[in-house]
Amino acid sequence: MITKFCEENNLKITKDKNLKTKKLNRELSTIKRLISINFGEYMLLPDADIIIYTSNPIKIIAILSIKNSFRERYTETPYWKLKLLQDEITKHIKVFMITPDKDNEISFIKSKRGIRKARVVMEYELDGIYLAKEEFDESDKVKSIENLFEDLKNLI
Repeated sequence: MITKFCEENNLKITKDKNLKTKKLNRELSTIKRLISINFGEYMLLPDADIIIYTSNPIKIIAILSIKNSFRERYTETPYWKLKLLQDEITKHIKVFMITPDKDNEISFIKSKRGIRKARVVMEYELDGIYLAKEEFDESDKVKSIENLFEDLKNLI
């Protein structure tokens, strides 16, 4: 679905795994530099399952993080979003989460024990969360996966 959307809208996609190879063409090398996070003497790539970008000129539109379940990893993607915000070159990049949320870690705002910490953190820090399921507490940022393409189109 994402590949088809990108083809129809003159966008390109790549994966962070593609950027970790030693020999990159000019375009992928540029993509790698445009999403790298500066840690002083180190430059690291954020968790970026899918990177959506334009090729002429090269501009990163969004990073999609795809997770089936979270457990204690729910802060990973928000952490990378915060790091991207700290640099002029990367602060415009939208970070979206796509998940079936099999364990209902973020689908609902409250559980029997109170507010769900994972939901609050992710909804507050990320640009959007798209759920591949039918029942969940919807908000301006937590939506059905069908809304992803409309939101991406608004970024172009």
